[in-house]
Amino acid sequence: SRSSSRDGADLTVDLSIPFGVSIRGGSQHLSFVKDTPCPKCGGGRSAAKCAVCHGTGKGAPETKEGNVTVPAGAFEGMKLRLHGMGEQGVNGGTPGDLYVVLHVQEHPFVRREKDDLYLDLPITPLEAFQGGEVRCPTFDGNYTITIMPHSQSGRKMRLKGLGVRHADGSGRGDFYAVLQVMMPTGDSPEVKKACETLENAFSRDVRAGVVL
Repeated sequence: SRSSSRDGADLTVDLSIPFGVSIRGGSQHLSFVKDTPCPKCGGGRSAAKCAVCHGTGKGAPETKEGNVTVPAGAFEGMKLRLHGMGEQGVNGGTPGDLYVVLHVQEHPFVRREKDDLYLDLPITPLEAFQGGEVRCPTFDGNYTITIMPHSQSGRKMRLKGLGVRHADGSGRGDFYAVLQVMMPTGDSPEVKKACETLENAFSRDVRAGVVL
């Protein structure tokens, strides 16, 4: 009877997604296990006397697979609700829902702060000194940015509107290329001589103003 019906339980599963998918959005494969009603008693009142499930009302677990749509701008711990994808109801009860908890994988070069993105962008000593145009990869493709002469490591170059989509749909955050001046790792005499020439170009101790 309808009076003995029981709604299905909600389920929660974890899903690890690539960093880029959290920014752009996209479809991700999902696999999860859920219980099925006992094939003999159906999980109703008669479950207590059922010789198959021995009172649990449950049959063998089954694996379900499918795709879930991750929205652009998804964040760590975000929950997606899939209606009716939880445990089955008993005797006409409503199926439960499935909650997918997103876990965003770290990116080797990009970090996120709220809706802004930060990329550590390597540049050469010559590019830092004389400036010029360099390629900057973003999640919207490659952009060309202009480096000002005498740039230092840590300088931020802003690409407006290329960050994470705001939750209210009002726009996007910004993308920042954080310049990192790289030094050669070899031990050639030419590199050493070039570094000595650079050293002589400083008029004072570069750490003179650092006081704690």
